Amino acid sequence: MPTPSAHATWQPASGLALLLGGMAGLAALQFLPRLLVPAEQGLLALLALGLTGLAWRWRRVAGAGGGVVGRAGGKLAVLAALGLALGLLWAQQRAAARLADALAPAHIAQPVEVLAVVDGLPQALQGHGGLAGRRLALRLLERPPGVPEQVSVSWFPGPGRAQAPLAGERWRMQLRLKPVQALQNPGLPDAELWLLERGVRAQGTVREGARQAAAPWWSLQAARERVRLAIHQHVQEPRARSVLTGLAIGDQAGVAAADWGLLRDTGVVHLFAVSGLHITWFAWLAAGLVRLLWRRSAWLCARWPAAAAARWLGLAAALAYALVAGWGVPAQRTVGLLAVLVLLQSSARIWPWALALSLAGLLVGLADPWALVTPGFWLSFAAVALLMQAAPDERAPPDCPWWRRAGAGAWLMLRVQGLATAGLAPLTLIFFGQVSLVGLLCNLFAVPLVTSLLVPLALGGLLLAPLWQLGAWGVDLLFAGLELARRLPLAVWWAPQAPAYAQALACAGLVLVLLRLPRALRLLGLGLLLPLLLWAPARPAVGSFQLSVIDVGQGSAIWVQTAGHDLLFDAGPRWGGDSDAGARVVLPVLRAQGVGRLDALVISHDDADHSGGGASLLAGLPVRERW
Repeated sequence: MPTPSAHATWQPASGLALLLGGMAGLAALQFLPRLLVPAEQGLLALLALGLTGLAWRWRRVAGAGGGVVGRAGGKLAVLAALGLALGLLWAQQRAAARLADALAPAHIAQPVEVLAVVDGLPQALQGHGGLAGRRLALRLLERPPGVPEQVSVSWFPGPGRAQAPLAGERWRMQLRLKPVQALQNPGLPDAELWLLERGVRAQGTVREGARQAAAPWWSLQAARERVRLAIHQHVQEPRARSVLTGLAIGDQAGVAAADWGLLRDTGVVHLFAVSGLHITWFAWLAAGLVRLLWRRSAWLCARWPAAAAARWLGLAAALAYALVAGWGVPAQRTVGLLAVLVLLQSSARIWPWALALSLAGLLVGLADPWALVTPGFWLSFAAVALLMQAAPDERAPPDCPWWRRAGAGAWLMLRVQGLATAGLAPLTLIFFGQVSLVGLLCNLFAVPLVTSLLVPLALGGLLLAPLWQLGAWGVDLLFAGLELARRLPLAVWWAPQAPAYAQALACAGLVLVLLRLPRALRLLGLGLLLPLLLWAPARPAVGSFQLSVIDVGQGSAIWVQTAGHDLLFDAGPRWGGDSDAGARVVLPVLRAQGVGRLDALVISHDDADHSGGGASLLAGLPVRERW
């Protein structure tokens, strides 16, 4: 019989193998060229059944010495394979159900009568000639067979469309729909996958519409739209108005493309764009504040320990913020992950961090299999892990002088920011192809300003509207500091998109560097980061060239590369507002392929579909000649 110590040693490893295998299975389906056919599903189910029986036989490690290690290693492999098979089967069923809710060919570009509810905040949309319209997310309550439940449509004023729909309202509409289509380019996010994850299976336009019912009083989306309207009425400056709206209700659609670029280049975009990171940080700060205040009351501590109160009230704060921010898919993932961690920490058993995070990740993946292939999941997941890693083992006693507590708090803030900046840098390089070298400096300035000033003012304005004007002044201060930081030499480092093996090695190296391991293993982790940092794409051989047509929709952008030169013919179209294909598509594609300069930019003729992105390219890349 095994000794208790040997059995206990392998128990967490067994659970970790099963959980990681399940997460790998959930993600694996997203990389297959097609769904599994029934015969393949049956074979996979039989394999899972056999692995379950084998794992049950090996539920206890027998023997001693090397036999224990050998049998335990086989058990871990069996559990990992079992988790992989079960995760793949579950993802298959979810994907099949989602893809079945598709637009039938008979309804493509044909009038469709539906009863719909506006299931999200309407977004401003600029049409041809500057015509102002709206982008609507609709959930169809009544629809013909072959029409998906969730669609995204554009609404422009015209005959039969005099009244603009508002969030939460119920409308009788005539739609003209088509399957989801989005730009597809290497190195850029997959917009079609993003819409599929959210259940949007068709796009189109509103031909006619009549309101059937106003939004009910309990409609969350209607309340968010009222808040947005109130902020717009009290704050006149467009940048401050859009930033405060994003912080208060999670609506970032109004932030200008140039402001997104500034936030991205200074490494603080996670405070505004990736809701998972923001919610995690907000929960962590709320828990710290609850712990600090709770310990001052002996009566409260006697009825509920300060640590438990901090965990649960921090989770409640995260849930409240996520609801106000719209309860989108990234917010749901983050709150679910935090809820699992709080439950595990509140249980009688001590769970290793790796096991707790893996269980949380698996549960989130079961609810949303597409989450495991999105940057938001991994950034949120890594943020939680880094905050847990940065949590101090010992805290300053409450009776120590205030300056010691203040110094300890400042050191903890610096430690957390340094660890988060260093830990998330490889992931931001993998997902976005850039690392802000001034990110630590900017986060030390921006995080306290945003979390301790701008967010409270944005939310406090719901009770006292003049606070929004104070928040607008804070936004001006924030962006002034970020502008100064971006002007520093080498503020941003761009890198080409590395192959999958380099990304996998970098992730493994990141884990080794951040864990509390011997110095030799941490140095090995640093070495594993080198393939990601040093990789450069191959160029055409001397005497040959490669021609790539970049997908920019209506318009053109053609990239010609030789052994030593890069030429771009046309720069893509200009879209509504300050958005254009040069900044949104062409420039990221070139940077992902390692292009740091252009030898020539050729504009065929002065038409917005061909020259609209030229200014953004000239601002983003050195160009030797312009024709």
